[in-house]
Amino acid sequence: MDRLNRIQNIAVNTIDKNICLSAGAGTGKTKVLTERFLNILKNGNLTKGYELEEILAITYTNKAAFEMKSKIKGALSKSKDNKLKDIYKFFSNAQIFTIHAFCGELIRKYPLAVEVDPEFEICEPLEAEDILRDATNTVLKKYENDMRLYELLMELSEIDIRKFSDAIISLYDDLKNKSYSIDEISFKNSEFLNEISKIKTDFSTLIYWIHELGNHKKLASNSKFRKLYAGDDIKKFFESPNFDFFEKIRSCVQDSKNKEIYEIMGKIRLEMLRLELVNEPKNQKYYELITDILKDIEIEYTFKKREKNYLDYEDLQKYALKILNSEIDIEYKYIMVDEFQDTNKIQTEILKKLTNNLSDNVNLFVVGDAKQSIYGFRGGDLSQYKKFVKEMESKDCISLDMNENYRSSSSLIESFNELFPKILGEEYTNLNANLKGDEKIKILEFCDDSKESVVAANYIDSLIKAGIDKKDIAILFRTAKNMESFESELISRNISVNNTAKKFSEFREIRDIIVLLKALSNNRDILNILAYFKSPLVGLSENSIFKLALRSKDTDILNFELEKELDDRDKELFNNGISKYFTLREYKNVLTLSEFIAMVVKELRCYEIFRMCFGKNSILNIDKLILLSNEFEKKSLNLEEFINYVQNVVLDGEKTEDAVTLMTIHKSKGLEFDHIILSDFKKNLLKKPTENIIKIGENGLGIKIKNRESKYYFIIEAEKLNELEEERRIFYVAATRAKKTLTFLSCKYKEKEDIEKGNENNVKNSYHELLKNTQFNNLKIISPSYEEVLRNSKPNIFEKLNMIGDFENNTLIRDEYFDRNKQFRYYSASGYMAFKKDPVSFYRTYILGDEIEYKPEGSEYEGIDPIKRGIIVHKYAQFCPSDIDEFLKRELEQNDIAVTNYVLDLLKDRIKNVDKSQRGTILHREYEFYYPVKNGIINGFIDQIREVNGDIEIIDFKTGHLTKESIEYYKLQLQIYTRAYESISGKHVKSAILISLADNTEHEIDISKTSVDNTIADFEKFIDFVETHDKIENYY
Repeated sequence: MDRLNRIQNIAVNTIDKNICLSAGAGTGKTKVLTERFLNILKNGNLTKGYELEEILAITYTNKAAFEMKSKIKGALSKSKDNKLKDIYKFFSNAQIFTIHAFCGELIRKYPLAVEVDPEFEICEPLEAEDILRDATNTVLKKYENDMRLYELLMELSEIDIRKFSDAIISLYDDLKNKSYSIDEISFKNSEFLNEISKIKTDFSTLIYWIHELGNHKKLASNSKFRKLYAGDDIKKFFESPNFDFFEKIRSCVQDSKNKEIYEIMGKIRLEMLRLELVNEPKNQKYYELITDILKDIEIEYTFKKREKNYLDYEDLQKYALKILNSEIDIEYKYIMVDEFQDTNKIQTEILKKLTNNLSDNVNLFVVGDAKQSIYGFRGGDLSQYKKFVKEMESKDCISLDMNENYRSSSSLIESFNELFPKILGEEYTNLNANLKGDEKIKILEFCDDSKESVVAANYIDSLIKAGIDKKDIAILFRTAKNMESFESELISRNISVNNTAKKFSEFREIRDIIVLLKALSNNRDILNILAYFKSPLVGLSENSIFKLALRSKDTDILNFELEKELDDRDKELFNNGISKYFTLREYKNVLTLSEFIAMVVKELRCYEIFRMCFGKNSILNIDKLILLSNEFEKKSLNLEEFINYVQNVVLDGEKTEDAVTLMTIHKSKGLEFDHIILSDFKKNLLKKPTENIIKIGENGLGIKIKNRESKYYFIIEAEKLNELEEERRIFYVAATRAKKTLTFLSCKYKEKEDIEKGNENNVKNSYHELLKNTQFNNLKIISPSYEEVLRNSKPNIFEKLNMIGDFENNTLIRDEYFDRNKQFRYYSASGYMAFKKDPVSFYRTYILGDEIEYKPEGSEYEGIDPIKRGIIVHKYAQFCPSDIDEFLKRELEQNDIAVTNYVLDLLKDRIKNVDKSQRGTILHREYEFYYPVKNGIINGFIDQIREVNGDIEIIDFKTGHLTKESIEYYKLQLQIYTRAYESISGKHVKSAILISLADNTEHEIDISKTSVDNTIADFEKFIDFVETHDKIENYY
């Protein structure tokens, strides 16, 4: 797009009237902003010599501000216009800021107006959180003898003062995020109290809906509500309605798989909440207590920030508005605001002040798009944007709509124009395509939710092989939660990745090195010393860390004598950890900063350990850390200052140039890629309600006190509605990032599984459901077979594990570790069990590589080789193919097994039992792990990992019958799996279960800590034996 279209031309060249520009996705908004700024410089009513000072441009992000400055500066530098050439010389005076940067500049210019030190520093969110917590704790101590607080905590029986403190901090953040003042909340509380005093307690509507539900033909005969409705208690309630019975009713109307029943239940719940509002006055004294506490926290928090000469982001806006409300004249002649749909109340107030309440003296140009308002969690308020636009229109501004799209192909635009009017309603106006392209929106299906990253990687691999550059591909996520599995899968295939979700200091290897540096900087920093001992750099168990934490209260834990109190496996680790700690403390006093960081990396073998634990990208991050230390020591040699610098440094410029991008939808806003892949397509969009016991909304505060929580739940319902509306817009933003292709990742069976488990909300509240409800069918469905997934699902072991040759020539670490690892062995649980059963057979199979007949415990022939039978059934459990007959015939043919009815029936019987055994949520299928023990690494696959009622279960399928002997035999395997999964995931395994698919029996295995410790210790002895005995006679 070189020339301006008609609407763009009006937006750029009309500089004597206020303009409100609605800019759809990909319509050239950035070009318009840049060209308008240049046109104002050239033709605007500006004071000579002060042109740049009289134009204010406000953008949403630092990146957008930088890009606008760069484009304008570039255009000025190339201009042949003498006036613009002169202005270019003073471009450093350009007033192009984010809203917070503008407020900061204003405060530094007029500090006396708000009694602020002009040398103030911005308090970053993490530090602000610490100061706020300190202020809250100080204030709550003053309220220890306040009977209102005592009575409130008594009513909130499960909440102690610590949890109450957390609730108050969360409430304070929410208050500021929504731009409410404390006085405003107090007023809303009183106003609402007056309103509910007019409510009459009339149970007739509730009773009507109870009868509607009780007589509904689709209400299950064995449902809880049906039993309640047929009982005597409900009849007594009808005769004499009362609030005490609500709890019984509520327990019976929580969920239903039937849509009609569910809707009636919702009306019953809502009516009970409405009726219970009459109890709200009893909460008023607690609301007064909470607002009193909030006012005191505001004073204390401000005082503590002033002590450090800090202002937080909220302060910047508040003080800027105060300056604008004073008699100081702030005169801009032209103001431009980008991304205005993400504004909030205080920002609109600032803008009104800057424009003298939208007077003709200041020309205002705002750009926004209601469809792209997606920052509610940061305080963005679409209603404020709409209200401001209406006010501008009432004062005769020009309203323009840009709908010529210069980003997406004609096929995609055609699809958007059919989809989004049904999803967004009147907010959506059709886009006009300007680029050719006939690729339909794709649905990439797969059958196992745990294989989503594999399927995505397969697809990306095919794009790259077709000649598409990696930098033109992006995977978008609703949240950053699953990015790591995608990153790992792509890296295992040598596909470079830019994971945009992580700050540099959040990478695990950098985090662990920072922990150590903090511990080295302060030998009294108990928390970081313990974190160092727990990290992979030392590797102490949770039990030993707990013991050290207890002893830290009365002794120095950097004490070799404490070895006696630790678990046996941890004694040597502990001693080594302390020795290295003291060695590094000595180096700290004699080396420069960069030399010291390099020594830390060398002494603790950071490259090797983190490469093993976190993947080869950790090597690059450690290299970056060393480079940072080289650069930083030019400014300072202080270790504490360097730690602080690393924790706050932004390394976006360090991303790999040609790499697949992984990012959240929010981060993708304003960007575009040729090929967009959307994950989380069937994910429940609604966040779980926060556990905070106090909420804030349009009607003031709500508190979760039994039988008096109606207002609290009404606030939650309002939040849900806002969330759902915003999620529709987030879906629009995600889709419109695509230039050539748009692909949705979709698990075939997730919808069915969610419904069967009663998780209908996961189905109803998903992007998949939004798409489905539009009845849009101009889609291309890609459904790879399970063989295609399997073919690519197992990473190349050499690529994944071999650390030799992965390092650059200038790598700092070169020691004997690499020589040892050239013959490093990876041990499996099955190899260990084979050794326990028959050492000679183990030697021949695992050492010599002989193919000998091996019969697992509990196996029987039954017309098919038990090992092949197990492989086929396990493959079914992993991929769940829809056509079982086709699957079995293909597998039997590939394994050279005759396809007979007997064999088919036998396998189908085992498969049927796989399906029967399912329960809870399957977190992983065929979960591969690499778990380091003292003298080696255990590699294995866990058949299934489930979450059942919040507990983790490990499942191992056996296709034969299980005897007492075979259960004892396989027990070792599940104990190893338990320890490995707990160590890798950090989650506690509640139970480990052997399932015989021959007779569908389940056998729970002993996974107590003692039993598992014994098995792991025995496994380490097994490794020691194998590593030191290389002749077959040693195995007899």
